[in-house]
Amino acid sequence: EEENIKKVRAMLLRNGKIAVIESKRSGAYMLPGGKVEGKENDETTLTREISEELGIDIKEEDIEGPFLTRKTSCKTRDEEGNEKEKNVITNFYIASTEQDINFSKMNLTPREKARGSMPYWINPSRLEYFLNKQIETFENGYAKKYASEYLSVYKKFREVQKSKKRKELEK
Repeated sequence: EEENIKKVRAMLLRNGKIAVIESKRSGAYMLPGGKVEGKENDETTLTREISEELGIDIKEEDIEGPFLTRKTSCKTRDEEGNEKEKNVITNFYIASTEQDINFSKMNLTPREKARGSMPYWINPSRLEYFLNKQIETFENGYAKKYASEYLSVYKKFREVQKSKKRKELEK
């Protein structure tokens, strides 16, 4: 039986920079966000995850989108050790903040701590450069997979931003 896992991620912007979380263990860059829990909607999940991962409080009304939905699949094991196929559906949103990362308010999960998750703001062109570099040079499949996925997400984000600017200029 197929099972769906719903996730959300955000292109969180501040002063022209994008929030990323680098896994010190694998070198992968990730966007803030995570798994939708219980009866949460996407926006509630994003506000919770951004608070936990970055120590930043945003409002649901500050979240736009989704601008992209991706469906991937992964193999996991159930309680008996049998392999299961799961669909992972990820919605990507855009949000802005004036707040900086607040390390004292962050509440990382044990898994995030074990990965050495470190959030910071990055210039979009540097993000694109680092993601391309990871795709070219990393042998770690996990980091390559995330770099490839987030590079395509970033490119779609840029298209959306350009389209918004064109519409604003036409007004």
